[in-house]
Amino acid sequence: MVPRRERERQMLEAAAQLFTQRGYDGVSMDEIAMRVGVTKPMLYAYFGSKEGLFVACIERAAEPVLDIVREAIDPSVAPDERLWRGLLAFFDFVDQHRDEWSTFFVGASGRGEAAAARIGALRHEIRVALTTLLGRTAADAGVSPELVTEIEAQAQALMGAAESVAEWWLRHPEEGTAQLHALRLMNFAWMGYGDILRGQLWLPPAQR
Repeated sequence: MVPRRERERQMLEAAAQLFTQRGYDGVSMDEIAMRVGVTKPMLYAYFGSKEGLFVACIERAAEPVLDIVREAIDPSVAPDERLWRGLLAFFDFVDQHRDEWSTFFVGASGRGEAAAARIGALRHEIRVALTTLLGRTAADAGVSPELVTEIEAQAQALMGAAESVAEWWLRHPEEGTAQLHALRLMNFAWMGYGDILRGQLWLPPAQR
């Protein structure tokens, strides 16, 4: 008998593959059950509904994204390098999981209340992590802790910018690399548009 955890992993893996290949509407629970080799009632017993299974796939895809952001909050490296590492890891992830990003992040909000709520919760978790990262950076620079609201707003703006660039990149895959997009956003966020116009660019430590 297959253990429950292993059976659930098989179901999620099969569902994620089919959802990314043909989209939410192009996949049936019958097809997913057949791919795994289980009955449809068993699939419903595990996830409740097709939307529930889709939300579970979002959860599965979200774990590495959250890990990327959390790992960037490393007090042992310089503040700018913390942000650089996080952005580079994020765009590397998008590059290596384009179908998953498009299916479970970009297109998930229109797949029911539960999916929209999970994406909202995921964005909140990322925003909290980014606020921590930027907050530590501000503290290292001597910024008053009273500016917490401003830091949260900056984290929201940075998250929105990263998502927008990633979505644009999905539509224009020939435009640049993960490193280039991370560098562009790093300069936009860290240096500011005015500094970019004056030719003052931020570069990774190895390229300085």
